[in-house]
Amino acid sequence: MKELFSVRPADRRDIPKLAGLFRDTVLRINIRDYTPAQVRAWSARGTEERWEELFGSGLLFFAAEDERRELVGFVSVSLSGHIHSLFVHADRQGCGIARLLLETAEEVARRGGACTCRSEVSVTARGFFEKQGYETVAGQEVVINGERLVNYVMRKRIWEAFAEF
Repeated sequence: MKELFSVRPADRRDIPKLAGLFRDTVLRINIRDYTPAQVRAWSARGTEERWEELFGSGLLFFAAEDERRELVGFVSVSLSGHIHSLFVHADRQGCGIARLLLETAEEVARRGGACTCRSEVSVTARGFFEKQGYETVAGQEVVINGERLVNYVMRKRIWEAFAEF
């Protein structure tokens, strides 16, 4: 039987769970594509204080829950179409949660008037985003807590302003 997931707006009360899911996912999933030092540096950014800052930055957060109302993933997006983060619980990878969250983020951006969604995605997430119709704009190197990590700027057209007749 296929498990059902739901998406709801997240708020500041969710921060401890969001932070924990972020750290755990980076340490357990992104270790496939990054060194132990890189994932330690990256996961260290997942403090509750950092998430408080992100909630105050104008991003909209959405949480995915399973049938038991357990947090299984989250996404954050701006009305202009910038997808800041998309993470799925390490034990729930490949269940359709990321696709559900990405569709939610794209719809929020579309309703906000954005024509394009864009994100800086990890090596680990690049293939997923490509399968969802995103194109790689550029590879880049970022420094997080003294460690250099490669990621990709990706984008997808989500809305056409006018159709040709």
